Amino acid sequence: MIEICYAEFPATKSTDILDEISHVLPDNIQKEASLLLKPEDRQNFLLGRFMLKSMTGKDLDQIQRNIFGRPYLPGTHHFSISYSGRMVICAVAENQRVGIDIERIRKIDVKEYNSVLNPQDLNYISQSGDELAAFFRVWTSKESLMKADGRGFMIDMDQITFHHGEGMIHGESRRWKLRSFNTLPGYEIALCSEKDDNEISFREFDPVFINLTM
Repeated sequence: MIEICYAEFPATKSTDILDEISHVLPDNIQKEASLLLKPEDRQNFLLGRFMLKSMTGKDLDQIQRNIFGRPYLPGTHHFSISYSGRMVICAVAENQRVGIDIERIRKIDVKEYNSVLNPQDLNYISQSGDELAAFFRVWTSKESLMKADGRGFMIDMDQITFHHGEGMIHGESRRWKLRSFNTLPGYEIALCSEKDDNEISFREFDPVFINLTM
């Protein structure tokens, strides 16, 4: 089972909600958030960690990082958090690594990203009929795989290829399972996991009405 929760940080009452969320998060999480320069990044980071606490019931003081900086919880719970715009999403799985990525679909010059895409990617995007949506589908799929793998941007994006719902890194035998979602209008979401027989729970997490006194 992979549980996915998403929430959009409200444009109003954000300060009140942020204060309430901060009160139930440990000092190490608040300190990490304070290092982020943009206010929206800080609030999305805190909301993502709050969602993780609610989904796992874990003490977030336990969060550690691997040698590449990827955060993880010791034990059987694996998680991945992503945010774009005011939307935050968190995936939690047991006994398998997982990666999730969300991107708000927005106008960009796709050609500026040609250096990190491979010929397969460029062909898929050019033949798609909707280059922006296709680009963000490719991008989120690659980022979700990089997160699940644990090496992040130490992996060259153009070395990741896709085939029939699987993602592979050139020169490696592991085949990651990939799914894309366009459940949230205006956003592209990709999920990467180790197993292909997962039951997936996808639900909204509302920070306004959630009990903040966990």
